[in-house]
Amino acid sequence: MHLKKILTQLIKFTVTAGILFWIIQKYGWNDICITVSQADYNWLVVGVVLFVVSVFFGAVQWNIILRSRNINLPFGRVLRIYFAGIFFNNFMFGIVAGDAFKITTLHLDKNCGKASFASTFLDRLAGLLVISIFAIIGGVVIFISNIQQNKQFFMVLGVLALFISIFFGFFIVLLSQRLQKIVRGLLLRLPKFGIRDTVIQVLDEVFIDRRGKEDKKALFQVALISFIIQSLRICVNIVCAQALGLFSFAVIHYFFVIFSVIALLMIIPLPFGVREAVGGVCFGLAGFSVEQATIMLFLTTIVCVIGSLVGGVLFVVDSNGDTSKRNS
Repeated sequence: MHLKKILTQLIKFTVTAGILFWIIQKYGWNDICITVSQADYNWLVVGVVLFVVSVFFGAVQWNIILRSRNINLPFGRVLRIYFAGIFFNNFMFGIVAGDAFKITTLHLDKNCGKASFASTFLDRLAGLLVISIFAIIGGVVIFISNIQQNKQFFMVLGVLALFISIFFGFFIVLLSQRLQKIVRGLLLRLPKFGIRDTVIQVLDEVFIDRRGKEDKKALFQVALISFIIQSLRICVNIVCAQALGLFSFAVIHYFFVIFSVIALLMIIPLPFGVREAVGGVCFGLAGFSVEQATIMLFLTTIVCVIGSLVGGVLFVVDSNGDTSKRNS
């Protein structure tokens, strides 16, 4: 297992190095340096602030979900765990490491493995549903614009179909009690094995009772806060584009769609550089300079990494505090 982890990290670092080398070879180191040096760093500072604020609201949202699943922790503790999770997300190739950290920490704190997994899953799902709405709105605007200008629109239709399927698929399954019963029934028909009952218990924690007063209240609060969080995350991308002079309100719908595509890719623990390269190509298809768009996305990643350092500090402080308690 240890060798497997080393090989996985080695592959990721190799892919990252390969992508960075390809970008430097394709666009030229001097041109990249000139583009970055011309950036307005005041906007990048704004981006860091917006990212940190979005993480704070993310902790508020997660706290609401935790309480709806009967996991009660002081908000300060929730804030530290959430910020630390974001830190691991940005430094460990994707959301898997950060979510694993949050689930493990909650399980150690409260001995609530299934509920902690469900709350973390619901937190991620809330963001996925909202970015799907943003992608649908942006996609519809692009689709109408392409028809009016007699441009090719099949790719836009594909993106729209993807995010519409994601939104309605998850939304209906989570809220439809009839579908929930069907899923449970199908699982119960399976041969009894160790993980089956665990899966059913986790799903019971994940499923939302839209008729229940507490779940209905939590659903409304999470929907509102999730819109704030994802709007702030889009704004981080926008201010990084503004720093390079790439943004205007006439193209804001492209940011809605491409941000959603990149956020969807973040579910996969991809090596550093893959998402940025893919995003640069997407912006290129939208008429942007691929070189500048790719650099913009790298700057956005750096802004998020700098913002997530708060989580690293809180993790170290919290770890030292736990060590002191154990020693005493």
